[in-house]
Amino acid sequence: DEVRPGILSSTFHFPEIMLNVITSDVHDSEALCPEYKVVSCRIRKARKGHLRKAGEVVEKEM
Repeated sequence: DEVRPGILSSTFHFPEIMLNVITSDVHDSEALCPEYKVVSCRIRKARKGHLRKAGEVVEKEM
C-alpha cells in the first residue's frame, strides 16, 4: 500500500504522535472522535535552522 501524491497520511493510534495538535477541534458528536479524514493542510520545506530530528517533539512553536 502506498499513499498517493497530494495525500498526507499519519498514524493517530499512538498518543505520543500528538496528531490532535495539528487537526481541527471538530469531532463526531456521538463517538467523540476527532475528524481526521477532511483536515486541510499546507506543507512547505523547512528553512535551514528549523529542521527537526526524527522523533523530536515540538510542543508549541510561535
